[in-house]
Amino acid sequence: MNKFVKNVAIALVVVGTANVAQAARGITVAQMSSDNIRHASELPPAQSTHDPIPPAPSPIVGKSLRLIRQAGIGGPTAYARNGVLELGGSLSFMGASDNIQLTVTPQIGHFITDNLQLSLLGTIGYNEINGVHKTNVTVVVEPSVHVPIVDQLFVFAGAGVGVSYNKGLGTGVAVAPRVGFNLMVGRSGILTPAFNVNWSSNSAFESTNGQRLVAVHTTLGASLGYSVMF
Repeated sequence: MNKFVKNVAIALVVVGTANVAQAARGITVAQMSSDNIRHASELPPAQSTHDPIPPAPSPIVGKSLRLIRQAGIGGPTAYARNGVLELGGSLSFMGASDNIQLTVTPQIGHFITDNLQLSLLGTIGYNEINGVHKTNVTVVVEPSVHVPIVDQLFVFAGAGVGVSYNKGLGTGVAVAPRVGFNLMVGRSGILTPAFNVNWSSNSAFESTNGQRLVAVHTTLGASLGYSVMF
């Protein structure tokens, strides 16, 4: 009898222990589930995953245009370097089948980056067209590339675009490409022989038969210039 009671007591203890463990496990799972629940106010702020686009490189934008002093022989900077300023002019003789032209061209140029120059050229010319003497004025902006052959000799090519005025014909568009050489002379001088082409289209005029025409002139020639770099 005592043995039977003892076995019953042991069974009750085992069953009670199992129920307590199961209840504890349920509480733990419930607590873990509640820990994973967050209100909207408790969530971290949203973050954008958009990657910024880096700015594209540019040789001019964002860089100050500088002026170089004491460029040339004896100075720290050679011709055609960024920042070199060039002042001078040229004389030219140009001609066509019905046109002979003598011109004087003052020039100011600045190398906005290495080997690339932006120049302003103003040409004052004296023309003889079919025996009639006329004067013309041309102003062009010319980008040009200057490539060294040796330290003191460069080959260059440029194309000026601007406006042209011919007395008696009016104002029109001017295109003036040229190619030539830059030869260093002395400490800071530049001798520039070049071949020139000048194409100009002036305002319409009335011909002898009453039609409105546009005066177009194309001239070929050569020039010799001298300038000083700073």
